[in-house]
Amino acid sequence: MKKTLILLGILSILAGGYFAFLYDRSDSSQCKESIDFAVKDTASIRRINLQYFYEGEPREQILLDRRGPGDWVFNGGYKAVDSHVKTLLETFALIRVRRTLSEKSRDKATALLKRSHMQVEVFSEKGMIKSFQIGTQTKDALGTVMRMTGDLPAWCEGQPQVVHIPGVEGYLNARFSLDFNLWRENLLFNAKPDALQAVAILYKEPEASFTLQRQGDGWEIPGEERVLDSAKVAAYLSQFQGKIYGESFAEENFPNKIDTLKTLLPDITFQLSYQDGSQRRFFLFERTDNLNNFFGWIEGEGDLLTVQHFVIDKFLKKKEDFY
Repeated sequence: MKKTLILLGILSILAGGYFAFLYDRSDSSQCKESIDFAVKDTASIRRINLQYFYEGEPREQILLDRRGPGDWVFNGGYKAVDSHVKTLLETFALIRVRRTLSEKSRDKATALLKRSHMQVEVFSEKGMIKSFQIGTQTKDALGTVMRMTGDLPAWCEGQPQVVHIPGVEGYLNARFSLDFNLWRENLLFNAKPDALQAVAILYKEPEASFTLQRQGDGWEIPGEERVLDSAKVAAYLSQFQGKIYGESFAEENFPNKIDTLKTLLPDITFQLSYQDGSQRRFFLFERTDNLNNFFGWIEGEGDLLTVQHFVIDKFLKKKEDFY
């Protein structure tokens, strides 16, 4: 009798484990690996690969690499826009499954993903930590169809799920953009007062041009006998508080325009000299077709830019503004 009870107990445990196993297998919601899209420790991420596939063929790709804290480059060395990287990392941390698709919808979503999807791969220093596919947004635009891939348990099939960020309305596709120019940092300059040695602005009118240069604990305009208004100088320099960006890379919309501009005298030449000995200089050209911004290009870089007046005008002082 005692042996029989022991045997029945063992069989009960085994049966319970077997049915639990079957239950897990039959219901994808019980397979945590198939619904765990989030990367909670985003500080561990060292590489992010975003690549679009159509009919099984690889197309556009953005490959992001972390060089250091807050310093990301992509596609071989282009500086990535800080805000876009931050948004992507926040997305990895916050995404959750919103709902599981019905069998009919799941089959349709699987077929669509097979035809076209974005593959997302996230790596730490130790290797891949997450891999999933991104499909289309849902009809109500409140979620995005995604499917886990990569190293899943053999019995755990990655099924399409509707994924979102709790508390945030809208789909997530735009956060994984493959637009090269959206990822590329369109930096005009990066400067704070303590880093500056001189600010020089050259206009077509010589009397408006100036070089504001550090001299000991103060600032001067070389060659001028008049004393600068220190409050005006301080107010001007206080506007240099880090990165200032152009509006867009414009070569695609204005092919060969930069070649023409390089043959012309700029309306404004803007040069910053830093205390470490480096310099940054860019050239601005007024536009007759759009009075809201300049055309521009940066010495040594060769990309046609548009630069908004409301961004740059506060830096475009003239000599008399400092007296």
